[in-house]
Amino acid sequence: MCAKRFLRSRAGAAIFALSALLGPSLPAQQNTGELDVGVRTQVDPDAKFEKKIKGQPPAPRPRLYAILQVQLRPNDQPLVRPVDPEMIAREIAQQLDAQGFRRTQPKQKPEIVITAEFGRGMLPNPYLGGDQVLDNPETGLASVTASGLGFLQLMRQKTVGYEGKLQKASYEKLYIEVKAWKYPSSPQEKPQVLWVAMMNVDDPDNRDLNTICRDMLAAGGPYFDRAVDSPEVDVFKPLPEGTVKIGTPTVVEPMKSAGK
Repeated sequence: MCAKRFLRSRAGAAIFALSALLGPSLPAQQNTGELDVGVRTQVDPDAKFEKKIKGQPPAPRPRLYAILQVQLRPNDQPLVRPVDPEMIAREIAQQLDAQGFRRTQPKQKPEIVITAEFGRGMLPNPYLGGDQVLDNPETGLASVTASGLGFLQLMRQKTVGYEGKLQKASYEKLYIEVKAWKYPSSPQEKPQVLWVAMMNVDDPDNRDLNTICRDMLAAGGPYFDRAVDSPEVDVFKPLPEGTVKIGTPTVVEPMKSAGK
């Protein structure tokens, strides 16, 4: 029997699954008292910052930065609570400083320009490789791209834990995406992204980005300008514990109405 292929798509994201390999559905976030932050990175290892001199070591990666823009990425579904982009910008700067990046001083040109977007939505699934499923606008059905990687993807999904990660990555996410751009040497120079770090968590319907953005960026900060070997790294941050203090019960007399 042919494996059933199906599509779940929102905000341009595509999800592929083989029903013959699907195990039990996984909850979006286990109630473990920890925040599970997925961190995805992209790094351009061949970015040229200065002319290479024969016999000299390569120029160091640029660390002098300026934050240009932090904004909400529009989505049909609103966030639980509005988020101040300035607050996100301050947290990003704090993590950049903690990782050895340096802020520009007055009259100083940056080496990199930082932009960031935050919001909620379906993200591309990094565990799909080249086997993405696209919606066929003519028939309204799902169709698999002819990437030639179907067999390899099938083998990957048979490895221990891979299918669970693939399914988890297909959930809607609450995310912060930080991008570092090369500061252009001239107005004619094309924009060049040097690295990207994407921090995401599950369950955007019940999570307030205002309260967890610091932990999300703290999880992703060590991976700024760093390539990782896996499609996504899971970083667990402890959630704040709530406490209830029970005192001695007292009787509160009803207030007397005026004139009595």
